[in-house]
Formats: sequence, structure tokens, C-alpha cells
Amino acid sequence: MPASNTNRGSIGRWAAVVAGIACMTAAVVLRPRGTEPPVPAPNPGVVRSPIAWADIQVPPVPEDLASLAKAGERLFLQECAVCHGKEGKGDGEAAPRLEHRPRDFTRGNFKFRSSALGEVPFDDDLYRTITRGIPVAGMPSYADLAEADRWALIAHVKTLSRRQFDDGDVVDYFEARRPTNRISYDVEGRQVTKDAAKRGAELFRGERGGCILCHGPSGRGDGISANDLKDDNDLPVRPADLTRGPAVLKTGCEPKDIFRILTNGMCGTPMPSFRGNLTEDERWDVVCFVTSLFEPIPAGELLYARAGCKGCHKIGGGERIGPDLAGVTERRGESFLRGWLSASGNPQARTPPDGTPTPKCSLAPGEVDLILGYLRDAGAGVRK
Repeated sequence: MPASNTNRGSIGRWAAVVAGIACMTAAVVLRPRGTEPPVPAPNPGVVRSPIAWADIQVPPVPEDLASLAKAGERLFLQECAVCHGKEGKGDGEAAPRLEHRPRDFTRGNFKFRSSALGEVPFDDDLYRTITRGIPVAGMPSYADLAEADRWALIAHVKTLSRRQFDDGDVVDYFEARRPTNRISYDVEGRQVTKDAAKRGAELFRGERGGCILCHGPSGRGDGISANDLKDDNDLPVRPADLTRGPAVLKTGCEPKDIFRILTNGMCGTPMPSFRGNLTEDERWDVVCFVTSLFEPIPAGELLYARAGCKGCHKIGGGERIGPDLAGVTERRGESFLRGWLSASGNPQARTPPDGTPTPKCSLAPGEVDLILGYLRDAGAGVRK
């Protein structure tokens, strides 16, 4: 969303980095953005569910994937470095101001994969993440990049997963931790039932599951360990508030998505794999309990999260990458915001004069109305 005049000075450094990256890559036109089909208008109060990570269709991996790395490097500087950093260390100019810190690729730890815990992802796993994005964490979808460009990005990201230690040793994680066995998380035919949820509650709160320590007894992310958790970069992380599942779970909130995370864990975070200490049936029981914790979320608020707004904006409490949106409907006017959010196709329509980019949201008119309603109500709550 656009910045107000009062925010221009504080976002200048980040905007300059974006402009600098654009200048470095201006001579290399790697991909035309695809023309997306019209987005259907939603039913009033209904938010379309994003495609689950596991359901992203992946074309065959190019045989010459490694040869695409140089083109991928140029694309990475253009599209990714502002958050992930030029060397992929998760230290881009925008990183400290994001709600969720970008991944440090040099450590070889990737959250979303179908490989075993401790292994790097398969190439198709990376393709799914780049294609779908992680909107609730602020990473946009790159589905409008040409397939060849997405593979080029993957080829470059794999070259970043090398680390030199103090003794001079260099580890190439995509060689040292090469994925060897795709983990099955097929839940076809399984049903979400009250009996399963009851068994899952006992596991969730009991010693074998231990979920309560981080997520708390009611799943609100307020367990006794919640304030002490850190990621592999020694940065603080918060456990998910599971009651808000559809608005916070990064790769999907369907039972099969939760089952995959319980099975594989999330490398680089305190979230472990439960493949070794819970059976498939027990993991499914926990899934049933977790989904029973979901509380209703107003349609506008849910769409605000799923469109990626929350990753870069606050509503009250100051700015992140983008400005604080408290009072934005009054400050900018709903007519201007409706035009801004509805703009598509022309990249210049997505960037205001002060240089702060906004990812294309592909919102239908009814969805724009839902977000504006949420911003109006949430802003009023901040002022009270």
C-alpha cells in the first residue's frame, strides 16, 4: 500500500535499495510478466482459499538446471535480495522490518520440503515455495514468473547454500544433505472426527507430544517456552497462535498441510518432526485437535493476511516495510485505495512516486471491499 507523506523519509533507505537493484538489473530483461486471467468476484464475506503448497503443479526439472544459476543470480538480485540479502543470508535491507525474518539460505535449512528432517528440499519443493509464496509471512507469489525463470532462481538459491567455517572447511549443503527419500504424508481417506480430536488433545497436552510447551494449552502460542524460542540464527521466534490457523499457517491450513508439518518439522526453527515419536494415526489425531482450535476470523481480516499485507504493514504501533495503516482509509480516501488495490498489469501502477513497491494482489472488487472494511474497522479500534 502507498506510504503517506509523513513516512517518506523513514522508508528512503529501503526504497533506494530497491531502486539500486532495479538499476543493476535493468539491462537484463529475464522475463516478461505473464498476463493473469481475471479474478472472479467472491461471494460476500467469502475468502478464496489459496492453493495449498503440496497442490502446486510442478513441471519437469530441467536437465541443465545448474547451468541456469547465472541467470538466476540476476533475477535474485532483482526480486529477492532486498529481503534475503545479496548473498542469501537473510540480511537484506528490508529484513529487520519484516514480521517474519527471511530465510538464511547459507545454513542449508529450509522449512518447507517433502524430504526428511535435516535434508535439503527436493528441487520441486523449492519450485512450490517460489510459485505459491508465503503470503502470510510477507513473501509474495512468483507464479507470474516464467517457468524457466523460477527454475533459474532455484538453481541460484542452491549455490547460496554453502558455508565456510572458521577452520576453512566449506560445506555445500545440497551435496552434504542431498534428499534421499521423499516422506509420505498421504492422508487420503482419513476423516476429521471428534473422537480423533479428543485423542489428539491428550497428545498435544501430554508429554509425548509436548506441543503445550510452545503453543500453550489452548494453542494460542503462549506456552511456557514461547518467549525463549530462537531460530538457527539465534533470533527470537514466536510459536503460531493455532486458533488463528487460516491466517497464520504459512503453507496451508488444511488437515493434510498440518499433517505434513507434524511429520517433517520445520528445519531451522524449534518446530520438530514428530515422525519418530508419534505414529501416523497419532499425528492425525493431533491434526484433528489443531483444526478444532480454529476460531472464526472476519473475512476482511483473513483476506488481509492471505494477501500478504500483514507481513509488511502494521495497523497501529508504527511502520514495517510499508506505512502504519491505522487511519489509512481516512488519510488516503477509500476511492484512492480502491484504485490502488485493484490496479493490475502495469508495474508503474503498483509503485507510487516515493518508490515503495506493493506486490500485485490480484484482488477482485469484492475482495478490495473486504480489505477496506477491515482497515476501516481496525483503524477505528486503534484510535479508541
